Amino acid sequence: MAGYMMSLGRVFSTGLGHSRCLMSVALACLLFTPGAVADSKALQLKQVKAAFVLNIAKFVTWPKQVYQQRPEQLLLCYYQTDPLGAAFETIRDKTVNGRHLKKVTVEDLTASARCDILLIPADAQVNLASEASQGVTWPVLTIADMTHRDTAEVFYKGALISLVRQGKRIGFAVNVLGTKKAGLKVSSELLKLATIVDSESR
Repeated sequence: MAGYMMSLGRVFSTGLGHSRCLMSVALACLLFTPGAVADSKALQLKQVKAAFVLNIAKFVTWPKQVYQQRPEQLLLCYYQTDPLGAAFETIRDKTVNGRHLKKVTVEDLTASARCDILLIPADAQVNLASEASQGVTWPVLTIADMTHRDTAEVFYKGALISLVRQGKRIGFAVNVLGTKKAGLKVSSELLKLATIVDSESR
């Protein structure tokens, strides 16, 4: 586990290229081991998820008007509950293309219209499903945490990206069609590392 934490440190402190940076995180995440319910292991798991969110954002381009509205701020929103807790401190004020990462919790989907990223915890996904029946019409990158599911490669149909279990590692699935409908451009470098989801559902 210490090795994976050291790898995360390199991700944030060195000048690695984006592709190598994300792969460093992906290859380091041997998380689902016996004893992972301990507080320290749970925190480490959240830190890795935080790293994934930050590094995924580096491969996404939002519509021009988003940069005009928030030229210096990249707003990460939690849907209803905080899934990262103290782990957010590992990415606080990190920058993505010159925009500083900030966080806020939103109580409903409509409030996410001001967000760049909407992180959807496992315990809030049922609530989101009922809200999202009409679809999302603004350019927010929705990321669902599906790592609580034992089945590998389970993705959440209401999200553009799902964090999923891949054996003992964390991986991610991307709804490519959904990202295009949302007006978001996802780098081909990111897609090389992702499971591609062919779904029209947002």
